[in-house]
Amino acid sequence: MMNRKMLKFKKTVAVLLVCLLIFGGVPGFQTLGMDRAYAASGVWTDVGGAGFTTGPVEKISLVFDRTDTPYTIFRDADNENKATVMKYISGGWQSVGSAGFSTGEVWTSSLAFDSQNTPYVAYQDMDNDSKATVMKFNGNQWEVVGSAGFTAGAALYVTLAFSPDNILYIGYRDQSVNNKVTVKRLNENQWETVGSAGFTTGTALDMSKLIFDATGIPYLAFKDSTNNKVSVMKFAGNQWTNVGVAALTPGQASYPSLAFGPDGSPYLAFQDGNNANKATVMRFNGIQWEVIGNPGFSTGTLNSMSLAFDPQGVPYTAFKNSVNFSMDPQGVMMKLDGSQWTMVGGKPFSAGQINETSLAFGPNGMPYVAYADGSKGNKMTVMTLSTEHSVIYNANGATTGSLPVDNLKYEKDAIVTVLDNTGALVKEDYLFTGWNTAADGSGTSYSAADTFSMNDNDVTLYAQWQPLYVNISFESNGGTEVESQKVSYNSSAIIPDAPEKEGYSFFGWYKDAQLQQAFDFNTSLTRNITLYAKWKSSTATLSTLTVSSGQLTPGFSADELDYRVDLESDVTSVSFSLSKANEGQSVTVTGAAGETVTDGIYTYTVTDLVYGSNPVMIDVQAEDGSSNNYTLNFNRIDITNAKLSGINLPQITLSPEFNPDIEVYEATVSSSVSTTDISVKPDQTGAVVKINGVSGNSTVVQFVSGMNTITIEVTALDGVSKKTYSLNIKRNSDSSGGGSGNSGGSSSGGISAGTPVINPVVTPPSTGAQVFVNGKAENAGSLTTTEVNGRKVVTLAVDARLIAQKLQAEGNNAIVTIPVTGNSQGDQIVGELTGQTVKLMADKQAVLVLQTDVASYTLPAQQVNIEQLAQKLGVNSSNSLENIKLQIEISQPTEAVIQTAQSAAQHNGYALLGSPVDFKVTATFDGKSVSVDKFNSYVSRTIALPGNVDPNQITTGVVVDEDGTVRHIPTKITQVNGKYHAQINSLTNSVYAVIWHPHTFTDVAQHWAKTEVNDMGSRMVIEGITDTTFGPNRGVTRAEFAAILVRGLGLKPLEQVNSFKDVNGSEWYADVVTTASNYGLINGYEDGTFRPQTQITRQEAMVLIARAMTVTGMETAASAGNVQQWTDYADAEQVASWAKEAVTSSIYAGLVSGRGKDNIAPNQSMTRAETAVIIRRLLQQSGLI
Repeated sequence: MMNRKMLKFKKTVAVLLVCLLIFGGVPGFQTLGMDRAYAASGVWTDVGGAGFTTGPVEKISLVFDRTDTPYTIFRDADNENKATVMKYISGGWQSVGSAGFSTGEVWTSSLAFDSQNTPYVAYQDMDNDSKATVMKFNGNQWEVVGSAGFTAGAALYVTLAFSPDNILYIGYRDQSVNNKVTVKRLNENQWETVGSAGFTTGTALDMSKLIFDATGIPYLAFKDSTNNKVSVMKFAGNQWTNVGVAALTPGQASYPSLAFGPDGSPYLAFQDGNNANKATVMRFNGIQWEVIGNPGFSTGTLNSMSLAFDPQGVPYTAFKNSVNFSMDPQGVMMKLDGSQWTMVGGKPFSAGQINETSLAFGPNGMPYVAYADGSKGNKMTVMTLSTEHSVIYNANGATTGSLPVDNLKYEKDAIVTVLDNTGALVKEDYLFTGWNTAADGSGTSYSAADTFSMNDNDVTLYAQWQPLYVNISFESNGGTEVESQKVSYNSSAIIPDAPEKEGYSFFGWYKDAQLQQAFDFNTSLTRNITLYAKWKSSTATLSTLTVSSGQLTPGFSADELDYRVDLESDVTSVSFSLSKANEGQSVTVTGAAGETVTDGIYTYTVTDLVYGSNPVMIDVQAEDGSSNNYTLNFNRIDITNAKLSGINLPQITLSPEFNPDIEVYEATVSSSVSTTDISVKPDQTGAVVKINGVSGNSTVVQFVSGMNTITIEVTALDGVSKKTYSLNIKRNSDSSGGGSGNSGGSSSGGISAGTPVINPVVTPPSTGAQVFVNGKAENAGSLTTTEVNGRKVVTLAVDARLIAQKLQAEGNNAIVTIPVTGNSQGDQIVGELTGQTVKLMADKQAVLVLQTDVASYTLPAQQVNIEQLAQKLGVNSSNSLENIKLQIEISQPTEAVIQTAQSAAQHNGYALLGSPVDFKVTATFDGKSVSVDKFNSYVSRTIALPGNVDPNQITTGVVVDEDGTVRHIPTKITQVNGKYHAQINSLTNSVYAVIWHPHTFTDVAQHWAKTEVNDMGSRMVIEGITDTTFGPNRGVTRAEFAAILVRGLGLKPLEQVNSFKDVNGSEWYADVVTTASNYGLINGYEDGTFRPQTQITRQEAMVLIARAMTVTGMETAASAGNVQQWTDYADAEQVASWAKEAVTSSIYAGLVSGRGKDNIAPNQSMTRAETAVIIRRLLQQSGLI
């Protein structure tokens, strides 16, 4: 893989170059007021509760890791003043490892993250003579890096940082060299001094954090005892040198804080003794240090100062502020606004006295500040700024009436209720239809009382107007004038009387001026349109027109001008011949070459035919000046073409606009829209279309409140090539809040529990039971009913001899259906075949279907390794396969399992729709039995939906394990004979149930991956960072990606084995890593590690996805031609050799796309949103959901 250190360095340089271009390095940053920072205004709110630590804290530091998770480190009074690290996750603060993990008491401490996102800490170790100790968290516990207490003397003001190339540095006041500053770095687990030990001129009375510029040069600020001023030094070449002059502050200074601005210049914040110990910030402009804004800008005396920049490059400071020697100093944050420092949030961020502060910016661009909260007994509180936003209504062209006004202010994620047209807005000749986030209606549509979650910005809702009338104009192209029409919106035009033109015959109305698209007067019109008359000359006609390959459609007629010729896919050239109606005509041919004339027959050749349309234009000019244009369109059939050429959803606007190469679309409809007609047109005539699993090019789709997915599967003429389009249509909820889901209950079809009995009751078998082979009924089975422990067991045994005869007659790929329906239903339905029959079916690639009123089970015979089963059962040569009985079973689970399923539903917050169903396959011989519970490819089962269940309320199917564990299984809804079924696709046998579990995350409401994230959340494939937030732009660790992939594929987690030396069995991800390894999805690294906590790169993720494609049965296509699909990306050369084949397959299959139009970004981290999208695409295009 590409060197991660170099990649990070390049990214840092690129960011700083962009900032230089934006801000131009203007001294004093006077331009900042023109581009407001994110946190312009807002309300201070606590993160995870005020005073969340168990006891008082000191020496605190707030740091965000590489996935934008906030961490704090502090001296923990509740744990003997040892070091504790906590992180904010799932709505609360949790200890990282053990609280108080250091061996003894600590004083100053520091926290940093390496490029793999591993946390490291350094601290003054009171158990080791106050020397420095560095530790890292290995995923389970904190371990010492190098040796404890490694410094020569006591170490104060400890600061830890990683350079851009991932080298660990530590700075500290070094007692062994007269308390001057020393910096060391870790080299192959050994600490080496950077420059000279004790490089400062005097004792360091205070120090800033150690920071690095974009080129990897370390900087550090300190208060020098020789003058009590602050100096900033950097390590250049082989020694530490002053940045500008030494003792740069005008007077005495304390609490130095150092940070780099967006132009790459160092900034210094400090307590300014020359200005009543108030706050001052200075910047080094390359020549000297200059004051930024006004010096001494704080309202009172400060200490514990912290400096940081927001994502727009605006500097912020946080500090303890004491006005008029107040005994109750509060926490204040200020930012540079133009040339003045202003208070952030309009008031102090603390409720009362504070003692220390630490400032950092979070992933949303908002400032976060940690402090020892005096109002909470000096426990820690973290605050952030929550901005408030408005909803603004826009009349969008209304002529009368007034706008509704929403006077409320909304914080991020607050629920907004859309107002009605309360001011009776009117637009002449238009009908008000609701609101949309875009003036042209391309955004999200809302009706009155619909709700949405507020995002990071104000929201403007534009009135949407539907015209009451549509105008149709007619351009006669030289013929007599035709009067325009005005018809009602969504109505059709009236066919006018045909115009007249001397010497020409009228040939119809066309939608385009080029006269290529004939207009259908049955079309419902929703916009103004101009129609164009097409004419044909009465004298400029051909006498004959023939083709060498294919045939003219329609057949030739002198009055017919447009023809189509379909050619086989292997035809690359074709010729055609024509003759004039009279010698005075002239003929011009465009799109063909090689004219030859024999006996008045003109012959032309078209070469290099492409797939699809190859038009030839034949212009015939008569002696009277009139002309006709004949069109001869050679259509070379592409048997692999599985594209659509159009999707028609009346009154629903898809986003983006339809393009045959774009497969996923979104739309939003109001709560008043409950159904829609849909019709599609294959690009290649003859391609087979299925809409939501039902064959046909058109259908009617019902909508439920929330997300509705319409799946359109197109199969090309070759029967192999497929393309799937997904239309994700959100129907807004009405004000009533919607109905509730089905809470469960019995499923129809005769399955019911009985009273246990001891002795089975046997009904004599009935012969002549029907078995279907390729849909043809055969009397090839016998039906037996028994009662075992109160359960009615119905078994249909297939006649081996008769079925063998039918298989021989039908040939390969036959479908054998065992139907047990109607009055034959029971609690347990069994289809029974001999081992010999199964072997014959496998040899002929036949498929077995067990069909009941409640469910069906489709099992390719090749998935049953009958020879292997025979070995396990001890069948020897004297006992043929004829003696093995293979039983395929569909049954109602036991009451205990049903109760387990119901308890799991209640515990996990979803609703069971109908009863669970148990699917089993068992081989028996001589009293022994072996279960067949694992398959090499996905096996399909269906569960019939109860009649009172809306099919659009089915979220997914789940597996219900005996211990109550529930997991997602790939599921899609199909319709057979007017009845809906949940098709469940699994690699194992188990108990399955269908559930309703809608879930939305508030922080993806306006995100590009909203549909995919919410769908995968509803299917229980992905989890949020909280119950309501997902963190779509955060990175994904290798363990998290493996877990999502395993859940998405519906794989059963396996008990952890020591596949990787860094995967401990006690970790949450141990079983999913084992499962992913067992299925060949992951391999790990050459050193035997998996590195579960490392963020996964996009190319690593594509490798896993390509392997998953083989599990789901998708074709991986890594040909040279397909490689071309990504080698044109600007960063294609960054794709590692080991990932190229996987990148080709992932991109060719449409599972992964570039970041933007120019880059693959192979070495960047895969985000959580991208992960949800590609897993969903994998399941959709594999036909599993």
